Amino acid sequence: MTNRQEVTRRTANACMRCKSRKSRCDGNTPRCELCRKHGAQCEYTERRMRGPGKGKQHIQRLEERLERVESAMQRSRSPPTDQEAAGPETGDMADEDVVETSPALQGNTAANVQPHLSSYLLSKLPPPGTVAMIAAGYTQACFQRTIFTPLPPKGAAQSMILNSLQDMCKIWPLFDAQSVRDMIDQQFEAGPANCHTSPTRWAILNTLLAMATQWKTANPLAKDVFPISWAYLKNAYAVVPELSLQPTNIQACRALLAVVLFLRLSADSLTVTIHLSTVTTMAKAFGLCCEDPIELEQRRRLFWLTHILNNQAAMRYGSSPTYNDNQTEVELPNQNSLMGDINSATDTLRPMAELSFIQTRAHTLLRSIRSPSGGSEELTASLAKIDISLCKWRTGLPKDLQCPKSGELAVTDLDPAAILLHFDFHATRWAMYSGVRSLEKGPLPERPYAAHSSRCWLSQASKSSARETLVLFENVPTQPFAWFWYMLCYPVCAFLILLREVLDDPYGDEAMSDLGHMLTFVQGLEDWKQKEGYEIQRVTKGCSKLLVIASFATSCPRSITSSTEVDRSFGLPGLSTQFEALRERLRGTTDFMHLSQGLMSNMPIPHALAKRTFSGILDLSTDPADTFGAFVPEILKPRTYKFFYGSA
Repeated sequence: MTNRQEVTRRTANACMRCKSRKSRCDGNTPRCELCRKHGAQCEYTERRMRGPGKGKQHIQRLEERLERVESAMQRSRSPPTDQEAAGPETGDMADEDVVETSPALQGNTAANVQPHLSSYLLSKLPPPGTVAMIAAGYTQACFQRTIFTPLPPKGAAQSMILNSLQDMCKIWPLFDAQSVRDMIDQQFEAGPANCHTSPTRWAILNTLLAMATQWKTANPLAKDVFPISWAYLKNAYAVVPELSLQPTNIQACRALLAVVLFLRLSADSLTVTIHLSTVTTMAKAFGLCCEDPIELEQRRRLFWLTHILNNQAAMRYGSSPTYNDNQTEVELPNQNSLMGDINSATDTLRPMAELSFIQTRAHTLLRSIRSPSGGSEELTASLAKIDISLCKWRTGLPKDLQCPKSGELAVTDLDPAAILLHFDFHATRWAMYSGVRSLEKGPLPERPYAAHSSRCWLSQASKSSARETLVLFENVPTQPFAWFWYMLCYPVCAFLILLREVLDDPYGDEAMSDLGHMLTFVQGLEDWKQKEGYEIQRVTKGCSKLLVIASFATSCPRSITSSTEVDRSFGLPGLSTQFEALRERLRGTTDFMHLSQGLMSNMPIPHALAKRTFSGILDLSTDPADTFGAFVPEILKPRTYKFFYGSA
């Protein structure tokens, strides 16, 4: 080694004397050169060497923790031991060790380098023992099917379902008698409480039992028997999520549709629209590709039933229809009988499908009215043409479905299926007229359509349909209360349309005639309530209050202009104020079917519309948890029967 190399060599460890004097020490042993020259004692301390490094030590600790977690996961199938149960405490101590040796607490030295990304991710793992505790608590069991009430004996179940099936299938031709008999036999062979072999069969039979229970119950006993029907429905509803996951199973689709049809008899329209969307998606999924002619006809009927129900929901609640006129290319259902002994049901479905197709055309046009791309006169003229098609459809109905003239109506002439057909005909006219009203900007004048023939046509058609609906309702035969409620929204809508006409022009030529129709409707509600025991007190009370306002409008002399003078003259304080407020609100209303549903269902948008329109006039609930309209009785609210998720 050269002298230059000796001079420039760095001394790793100096003696204590050189350190204190800050002299350069050559580090020789046993004595350095300076200590030897001065004859001083030379002592060396233990050399301080660099340690393993805090970063490496941190990574080593994390890797050890990862090994412990992996070993705990391997033991997760066995019950946790006492040592594993104490895992969280050990984990806390380990976390404290990591924090103490973390680079963030050691200063900014060269050794304290930020850990690698993998080390950072490892630091986020749960403490040892946590995974074992989680693994010990979870289960891989399937969803459980719950039975809320046992099925009745086979003979009673068969009698209940088949005795009401013919009446129900006249309106909703979904099941034939022979297939229902076969399902009953198969269910009781498998066991009356066996909901596992065929969940679709279980759901169908329980839903049919629920519908039959309501259909054949004497109306005064409805409050006592309805809980039983809802228990059967809850049996079926327990497998609804399972049925929804079978998009290519036609039986599962029919079972879900049966649940929808039952819920339509309640006031829970929101749940109806949700499940109807699922059924429609399923019906589109399996399509019509089938070689078996019987199953092909079943699929065709299922398609048209969902088509009809979607259009009815769009008319009632304002929901967007699933089908448009360009997509409806499926053949209409056959007239020949695939329904066994229920021939009349087959004859009803085809006219319903034809009407639904016309409604689809109307919906397509109404959507363009909401965001018009052409002139309003052209759109109105197109609606008038659809109205002509509606009238042709009505005159082309079979004779047994024709509605007799008002002077020829008799109780025995009317069938529930025919009644519903004509009610839907009038509802379609109202929907088209609502589209015409939405074209107007601002409040409507007293005679808004005098200069426009198409608008005048639709205006007169709407009022004429309202009067015909109330006359038709006067002659409806006794119905099960649930079905009566389902139909009641149509005359209530007609009542509101005539109310608007009377308040808008109380001295017109037709005002007293319209008031007479409204009075007859309210008196009819009173008769239904007393004779049949229907739970319609809220409807009767609300319509009676609106009738008083309409009577006030037609009876108030034109010479009286002061509201105080009017109230004093009639002895009803605040009546003139209510009259003015209601008239202005109804003038701004475009769709009266939505307004009636706001009083008779739980659809959010119609419900909010009804609250704005009748605030301060009708007795409206102020409870935010009450999402149903002011006319809905407790017997038709599913929550009355604990139809919700909650603790037992």
